Amino acid sequence: MKKKTLAVVMVFLLSFFSSGCGLTEKQKEAIIETHEAISESADAILLQKNPFEKFEEMLPEYKSYSNVEDAWVTDDALHVKYKRGGIAVWQITPDYILPPYTRVSPNCDRLPGSFQIRTNINTAASGAGNTVCLVDILSDDERFAFCKDIIADLSTSFERNNFIVTVKTKADADIDFFAHELKNFKVVILFSHGGVTYLGDDLNMLCTGTEFSSFEAFLESYPAQWISRELVFLAHTIRKNGEDDSILRAAITRNFINNKYANADFDKAWFYLAGCKGLSTTQFSDAFTSKGAAVTIGWDDVNCIGPVTAQLLFESLLGGANLRSAIDALPQEARVSKCEVPEGANLVFYPASAGAAGLSNPAIYEITITSPDDGATYGSRFVQLTGEMPDVMRIEHGTVELNGIATTLTTTSDTTFSQPLVLRSGANTIKVNCYAVKDAEGNAAFASREMTVNGDFPVLDLFTELRWNTDYSDVDLHLLPPESGIADLWTYRDCFYYNKTTDWGAVLDVDDTEGFGPEHITMQSAGLSGVYRLFVHYYDEDGAGSSDATIDVSVKDGPLHTFGPFHLTADGWYAGSLWEVCTIEFPGGVITPVEQSYDLNAYGQAFGADSAFSSLPIK
Repeated sequence: MKKKTLAVVMVFLLSFFSSGCGLTEKQKEAIIETHEAISESADAILLQKNPFEKFEEMLPEYKSYSNVEDAWVTDDALHVKYKRGGIAVWQITPDYILPPYTRVSPNCDRLPGSFQIRTNINTAASGAGNTVCLVDILSDDERFAFCKDIIADLSTSFERNNFIVTVKTKADADIDFFAHELKNFKVVILFSHGGVTYLGDDLNMLCTGTEFSSFEAFLESYPAQWISRELVFLAHTIRKNGEDDSILRAAITRNFINNKYANADFDKAWFYLAGCKGLSTTQFSDAFTSKGAAVTIGWDDVNCIGPVTAQLLFESLLGGANLRSAIDALPQEARVSKCEVPEGANLVFYPASAGAAGLSNPAIYEITITSPDDGATYGSRFVQLTGEMPDVMRIEHGTVELNGIATTLTTTSDTTFSQPLVLRSGANTIKVNCYAVKDAEGNAAFASREMTVNGDFPVLDLFTELRWNTDYSDVDLHLLPPESGIADLWTYRDCFYYNKTTDWGAVLDVDDTEGFGPEHITMQSAGLSGVYRLFVHYYDEDGAGSSDATIDVSVKDGPLHTFGPFHLTADGWYAGSLWEVCTIEFPGGVITPVEQSYDLNAYGQAFGADSAFSSLPIK
């Protein structure tokens, strides 16, 4: 009996391996034919602006194919599971953004030049104790070109602190890299797309840099890994030369990690997954931890700030913070991404016991706040934040967060800073973060300070705040009163840089012409009933190139409504982008999104020859 059973098993195994790891040539051809039939419609739908509804409409047809086991749509993708095969995914790519508290220019011609990125180092020879791999699979997409800047800045920060840095671009970060090289590094920071597919249980996936000309080419190369769900076939969008197209890649799953690495391969390693849903379950973290990793950090849903958060997080870790304190110190907007998911995607890490872990020697640096006073009460809503970070050589950059809104910290010398703040009535929370260079060797230092001050004044009817993400650039807020048209911009009816205090109640606090903001237009009391119109305008790029603006609006100290980011482009001096952000109706206080752009080059034709644009006030 045993011999007979063994013979049957041997016949089965021989059949299995001789037929393409579970698929006969006939079965393989049938799956390819079905996939091509589905792709005829799915590829086109993927490039549409809102593909989800159309994917849902096509599901019955996709499920009707004899070689399809199941098909389903999630909040970011179409998924198809083939009988006797694996899963194919058509995934919508979210736009990552540079938020207004970042120090990275969105224009990649401003790369740091004071260092050399080392690529393809034989890290196995030197050991993985101080090695870092920065993996950039995103920046070949024009929407994510700024990731090159973040990689460059992170390379500088790590090298200054005696880490050996290896950068892997899309071509280097192929399937073989993920299969063999991850174990060579102490820290792996992965800028890539992520997602979750489903069949019986959630299956997280991370996109590799390996591209394919077709599904057939993928299936010819990796049939066994596809069937075992180590690899998922992935189609997602990419933008080149201003046009969107789809690209075909392979994504790895936890099965891939489990099968490629031994238990001790990731000895005390750190992994950061910038992509969407990388840690929506603990699958990847469990896989990495089971192979010896110290911690995996990532996002539990669709996010749009993963790369920017990576920069702030690891600079604070290099500056002496442990993981828990580094995450807690992040601005709220950097650890809860609300760009794509209303309830927000959260930055999380596993295992929970890793919170005390660090990348450098623990160090405590201080921030001294000279104004305002912690716990004090102020009768004016306008206060000046001033302070310093002693015992360091210079502050490289910083953030200031007021009541959950973060902006770039304005430094006044190597170690001091000063910035105007607009308080709310009642309690106000202020958090200041400083990322500094401690000494001439470039060692990092990080400090965070949080305080509370109180505002003793009437509640504002209207609060607006403008922030943007480029230095040396000038972006302006405009507020028009009821019964105003576009032609009233830049006139006495407009609250703007040349008419900061209006006779109808609106006040602009400052006109920031040097970048980042913030600027505020407020109204103590909306004396006029009707609809007010809020605009943002790119006045002067001054070499910064394009910029992205975010506007926050609140009525009667109610919840903040965040608009943007609005992509602003320059087209000559003061002829840059003009967006209408929203309207605010009083006395009801109803905020209504508008988010409409206007072409200032066609200003005369669109808004009338007698408009004020031809005589726009000069700063």
